[in-house]
Parts: sequence; structure tokens; C-alpha cells
Amino acid sequence: MFRIIEKLLDKQFVSHEHLENISGSKAGSKSSIKQLKGRVCNIAEDQKPVKYINTSFITRIISGEPISVEEKGTTDTFKPVATMLFSVNEVIDFKETGKFITDRLLVVPFNNTFTDDNNNRIIDIGNKLCKDLPLQIIATKSIIAFLKVLKNGKFTIPKSVEEATKRYFMESSNVVEFCNLFKIKTFIGKTAYYQKYDAWCHKNFYEPLNNAQFGKQVLALGYRSERFSFDGDRPWYYVSHSFDSDNRFNIYQDFKRQQDTLDFETYLCKQFDNEAKVDDTQNTEDEQTTQEEQKPDDEQTISDNT
Repeated sequence: MFRIIEKLLDKQFVSHEHLENISGSKAGSKSSIKQLKGRVCNIAEDQKPVKYINTSFITRIISGEPISVEEKGTTDTFKPVATMLFSVNEVIDFKETGKFITDRLLVVPFNNTFTDDNNNRIIDIGNKLCKDLPLQIIATKSIIAFLKVLKNGKFTIPKSVEEATKRYFMESSNVVEFCNLFKIKTFIGKTAYYQKYDAWCHKNFYEPLNNAQFGKQVLALGYRSERFSFDGDRPWYYVSHSFDSDNRFNIYQDFKRQQDTLDFETYLCKQFDNEAKVDDTQNTEDEQTTQEEQKPDDEQTISDNT
């Protein structure tokens, strides 16, 4: 795929900077970002996991924001227009889960293998597709498809890409995975939610983040932080983005009506656990239904992902 793109664009308009070169080894270190000037595409094949990623650079590159580069005592400012393409076999941890990262990246799965009539893998498929006739066909189809994009005003993202992107960021952050498994429907104490996360991490052999890092990622997922007052206590809570804070008193009244010795925080945790069990049961049923529906169409599904 990358060879085709580079062949269509011409090498002078393509750069090959990996994340570690763009970001530098640490904050403030030398970056190769200037290599993107005048390029329309950046292709980095076999991108390996890196220790440090300058997410500020990455998001600004993707958004096309002006970037200043110092060289030989002078400062040059340019607007990057290069589409960033990376091929990966391992999950890259971007250290962030906010929408400013997840909304700017898409994961396109390449699951198929090209074979000949004898079911042998075609190892020189790249060379075959980069000949004049195949390139002309690919370019024509690309132009037709882009005209539809211009007409619709946006790209159509296939469901397979949306699902692959979601799975990718869940794998790159155990906080995202935890929050997707244990969604906050109303609100829950910050301390209690972190304790549940910490216990879940140890149960699944994950390395938990500290409380501050955990809180930052939870808020980046769209939850909000609020302090509610109940009978003189004013603890902090994580609150669902769809929850009306005025309804907190209804939940507290439900708690007061319970013939139970639980305190309010424990009551919230119990309600949260019950909702999580219901969601888990529903998700299991949905997965089984989806698998049953897909069984007759396995060959078509594979074809659609090509």
C-alpha cells in the first residue's frame, strides 16, 4: 500500500520520519519535524513502540497548525500538510487518551494475504501493483472516490476501521479498557473508582497508573469532576457526561429509603457493581448474537476488509 502511494505522489513529496525522530528522545530534544516541510505524505514503515512521544507535535502536524523550526540561528515557520501514515505490528502507547489524540488517528486493519491460483502467497504484489496500468486504475478510482468525499463534505469511515481504532486505543491504555468495561452511568466517588481500577489491574496483571494519572485519563474520556454535598460531607466524584447534577438528590433519597446500614459511598459502589454486571451480561449476549449472525458471511466479511 505504501509503495503505491509513494509511486503515485512522487518521492520528492514524501518523507519517512518515524515517531521517535519527530518527537525526539525527550521533551525539548532535537526533532526531525522540519523534514515534513513541502511534503504531502509521511510514510513510516514498521514503526516500533517508543519511550517518548511528543503528542503536541503530532496533533499540531495532523491539524496543520503553524510550527516554528530553528535552523542555523534562524527561525522558519511552516504549516505541515503531510498525511501521517505508520505501519505497526505492536501497539504504540501514545500516553494520552483524550479526544485530541483519539479523534485524529485511525487504525486501518490489513488482514488479508494475496495468493495465486495455487494458494501460494504472492510475494511481489507490490511490484505488480506499481506498474503503469494498475497505478492508472488505482488513481482513477481514488479520484472518483475523493469526488464523493467533496460532495458529501466528509470521509466515510468503515465500521471495521472504527472498531479497529477503538480496540487499538483500549489496548494502548488499561484506563480506557477499564472505563469501557465499567462505565459510570451517574456518579461515583473518585477514591472508590480508583480502588476498583487498581484491583482490576492486579487481577488482570496490568500495571496500574497512579491516582493522578488515572484521573487525568478518566476526565479525558469525557467524564467530569464535581464535588457534591450530602449531609455535610463534600467528597469529589467522577460524573457521567450525560448525568444531570440536579438528579443527585434523587439518588441520595433512594439511598435514604433503603433499609440498610451502608454508608452513601458504599451504596454508590454497590449500585455501580450491579449496573456493571448487567452491562457485562448484555455485552456477552450481544457478542454471541453477532458471532451467530456473521457465521454464514465469513468469506464476505474477509473480502470487505481487504
